Amino acid sequence: MKKILLIVTLLSITHSTYGLTKKQLFKEHNRVMSIPGVKEFLKVLNSTVRIGIMPSKDQIDMVNPDNGKTLLMYAVMEKNPTLLKEFIAHEKENLTKESNDESTILIYAAMQGRTDAIKIILQTLEKQQINIVNFVNRKNKYGSTALMYAAQYGSKTSVEALLDAGANPNLFNNNKIPRTAYYYTGQAYFTTQYSLKKRNKMIKEIQNAMIIHGYTGSNEVASL
Repeated sequence: MKKILLIVTLLSITHSTYGLTKKQLFKEHNRVMSIPGVKEFLKVLNSTVRIGIMPSKDQIDMVNPDNGKTLLMYAVMEKNPTLLKEFIAHEKENLTKESNDESTILIYAAMQGRTDAIKIILQTLEKQQINIVNFVNRKNKYGSTALMYAAQYGSKTSVEALLDAGANPNLFNNNKIPRTAYYYTGQAYFTTQYSLKKRNKMIKEIQNAMIIHGYTGSNEVASL
């Protein structure tokens, strides 16, 4: 049992283990660990993101060979704004990098509802004179933007921070039936912990924020 939990933990920091059987977990674990450079990356990841030790100059640009995620992308998933600030101070050149599925650091922050991280990233990019609007609206290979993930997570503050930075609520993803961020507000995973009344209120506030920022109201109905 402990071995299975260890495997799930190792795999969860590379990609999702959702829906995998015990046999598939072991097979996927062996596949990932056999990739050159993964073991070395996991050691550095554990000491930096997990324990909080700043990486050395040689380690700062390391990426996970399995999925192309940088150390900074993993740091943004941790609920530690101080760690994130320290990483950004050391890894400014990594802010605009993409993982193998073309997701940006901003997309990973939105997936976690990390409004604090979103604001830190945007402030840093602005200082670097990066085109914020273009970066905020950058899509991954699925055609999804940070705003779509923030809406799907159900974080009003994250959605508002992205909209204020120029996120376009009218962009569509690459689904068979293309969807905008508005469509995903109905899922709002974070809000499921609340009563139905409060959840509906929170979702409505997110939808109104998009309308205020120019959502044109296509014939979409928010997914439930």
